[in-house]
Amino acid sequence: MQSSLLGFFPQNSPTNSIWKGGIVRKFRVAFLILFLTLITAGVAGATTLTFEDIGVPDASSPLFNTGFVNQGFMFNDATVLDISSGSQWSGSGPAYSGNYAVMNGWGGPFTITKVGGGTFSFQDTYIRSYFNYFIGSETSITGYLNGFEVGQVTFTMRNSWQNIEANFANIDQLVVGGWNMYVLADNMTFNGTTPVPEPSTMLLLGFGLAGLAAFRKKFRTT
Repeated sequence: MQSSLLGFFPQNSPTNSIWKGGIVRKFRVAFLILFLTLITAGVAGATTLTFEDIGVPDASSPLFNTGFVNQGFMFNDATVLDISSGSQWSGSGPAYSGNYAVMNGWGGPFTITKVGGGTFSFQDTYIRSYFNYFIGSETSITGYLNGFEVGQVTFTMRNSWQNIEANFANIDQLVVGGWNMYVLADNMTFNGTTPVPEPSTMLLLGFGLAGLAAFRKKFRTT
C-alpha cells in the first residue's frame, strides 16, 4: 500500500486527509496574518494632526500668522483657529474633531514640509469653507517632489466637512487651497499606507502565494 507524508497514514485514509486538511488550513491562516500585517504596517506609523496639542499660535492676529510647527511638520502661510462654540471664530465651526482647525493665511494656499527637509506621504484630510465663504468654488491639494508635481486632487468647497483623499507617496511639499479663498482643514493624516503596495510588499506576497500553491500541489500528489 502506497504511503503518504512520512509514511504515517495510507494514501487514501480518512486520517491522512484530515491531517493534510489541517495543515493547509493552518498555512492559509498564517498567510492571511502575513498579508494583514503587511497591509496594516503603515497604519501604525501614521500621524493624524488634529491641532488640539498646539492651540492658537498667535491669538492676537490669527488671520495673518505666517506659520507654525506641529509634530515635525512645518506649516507655512497658515494658522490655527479655535472654532468651538463660544469662541471668536465659532461661526466657522465646529471643528471636525475637538476645537481647533488650520486655516490658510492671507487668502492664499498654505504649504506643508517636514522640519529639516525630507520626504513624507499624505493620505487625507477634512476640508470645509471658512465662514461659508466661496461655497461652490473649486480648489485643490497638490503634492510635489523636488519642485515637480506628484499628484493633485480637486474638490468643490462646501459649508460642511468633507473628506479629501489624496494618497500622495514620497513628496516633500504639500500645497493646500488656492488664491483668494479661505479654507479650513482638520485631521490631516501623514505617513500612513497608500493604496498601491510597495515593490517589496508585492514581492513578499508573491512568494507567499507561490509557496501556498506549491504546498497544495505537493499534498495532492502524495
